[in-house]
Amino acid sequence: MKSLFFLFPVLCISAFVQGAYAQQTAARPMGFMAGVDVSEMAKLQQHGAVYKLDGVPLDPFKIFRQDGVNWMRVRLFVDPSGEGPLCNDLPYTLKLAREIKAQGFRLLLDFHYSDTWADPSQQMTPKAWAGLSHDQLVLKVKSYTRDTLRSFAAVNAAPDMVEIGNEITNGMLWPDGRVSPASTDKLQWAHFTDLVKAGSEGARDSGPVAKRPLILIHVDRGGDVKASQLFYDHLCAAGVPFDVIGLSDYPWWQGSLYDLKTNLNELAERYGKPIVVVETAFPYVPQSMEKDGQVYKGKDAVDHVLHYPPSPEGQAEYLRQMTDVVRSIPNQLGIGMFYWAAAWVKTDGWGAPSWSHDWEERALFNADGDALPALKALGEAAAPQDSKKLGNPSGAQ
Repeated sequence: MKSLFFLFPVLCISAFVQGAYAQQTAARPMGFMAGVDVSEMAKLQQHGAVYKLDGVPLDPFKIFRQDGVNWMRVRLFVDPSGEGPLCNDLPYTLKLAREIKAQGFRLLLDFHYSDTWADPSQQMTPKAWAGLSHDQLVLKVKSYTRDTLRSFAAVNAAPDMVEIGNEITNGMLWPDGRVSPASTDKLQWAHFTDLVKAGSEGARDSGPVAKRPLILIHVDRGGDVKASQLFYDHLCAAGVPFDVIGLSDYPWWQGSLYDLKTNLNELAERYGKPIVVVETAFPYVPQSMEKDGQVYKGKDAVDHVLHYPPSPEGQAEYLRQMTDVVRSIPNQLGIGMFYWAAAWVKTDGWGAPSWSHDWEERALFNADGDALPALKALGEAAAPQDSKKLGNPSGAQ
């Protein structure tokens, strides 16, 4: 078994060479990605959110552009309730994506394949898909992904990159595709990788080769070397086509930037694929931080988990240090980072969940809507320093 295990990354690199980098019929320059997730921003604006630069109200897209942001990320649910941030149904997301593209940003679309939040603790199958057999679910994922992306292209909002599932460390579309990194259940892993392949194939079939979005596979284990390798080894062994590795990294859950650096370097050496920190955030005011069942407050949070003061300056320094970590990945495979809930400012009456307050205090705008120094620090990450290119998505022929 040891010799077979050793082949997993080789298989993954081989598939990668045959795809994105090897056949560059329409190579697309992709400088460093300094991105923000703005999924709920349009709804917040509908409920009175105002964004400011130096105290002056301004279109948030202009603020992001002026401070150097070059990518935006939006999530998509299948049939969400519409309550609070569960607003990203297809019409809402199409409208937001069209504005993002019109403003000149590149777009990362995050398929949740669920009616509600999909993450390592919950990957609920959409109600409309309940009762489908495994084979039927595979067909549904492929057709839904393909048809959805064609809808975006039809309104001039074609994504440049797509996530096949959100934080799918423990699988997707439970119970059919439920796994865990350490699981040895071959049937469940086969079911899960069938579903991920179907999503990738749907993205591949959504349009001409030159316009296909790059495919990113996203897990939550920013600082966890073992779990990350187990997960991607399984995908590579199953021949799942994808172009980019994506990880979430929140220091109170995933560990220090040293832990992140260790994992990213290992992943780069093992798989040879571009890597993005696709979710991160940091508070600009003191908060209680939970990690491994322990809650740290005030100074303890700084000493044991964060290592940077939860302040506007600490938030900005955290992003500068993360930029250094990502840019230092071997072979220039660190291609970017995204800030989660960047525009999640306090707004009354929009049906926010009880945990919304935490994210208001981790946004890139303060309680008055003023842009914080961290926004400029994030944008500075995009300053040209190299000439890396990503070519065609996986499977391009």
